[in-house]
Amino acid sequence: MKTMDKLAAVAAKHGMPWRLGKFGTFDPVHGHHVKTCADLAHEIGHWLVAPPSRRMMLNFGLGRQASPGLGAGSLVNDQRALREERWAALIECALLYECGYPRWRLNIREHAAFNVALDMTNIRQAMRAVVRRGLVSPSTAKVLLVATVDSDG
Repeated sequence: MKTMDKLAAVAAKHGMPWRLGKFGTFDPVHGHHVKTCADLAHEIGHWLVAPPSRRMMLNFGLGRQASPGLGAGSLVNDQRALREERWAALIECALLYECGYPRWRLNIREHAAFNVALDMTNIRQAMRAVVRRGLVSPSTAKVLLVATVDSDG
């Protein structure tokens, strides 16, 4: 089974509507549009951390921009938006790893480069929480933690 198919199964399991299209767009019938496996994994992360009231909104109610600082249209403050973005990025990388995506480490570096996610002050707490919620396996959390430490240096 291909990575996209595995991610599609995860999205279906959690009731997330999505379709292939221009990443960052949304329509109320088909849900969130994605272009790549990494896009889908990231949107699944947002779906899992956003409250149900914001799941069917453009950018999950985080505003028009795709990164924190979020600007016009945001329904949450910047601190909450950043926390949700970090969690979505963490779940994205974990899902890519679990689904066999060969370049999952690059996604960790990409998020670290933009200082959006995976900083070490919150990573251990976040790992425990996503494992506790059953979103990733304990072994994936360990692999991701080691990879995050490696990408920091």
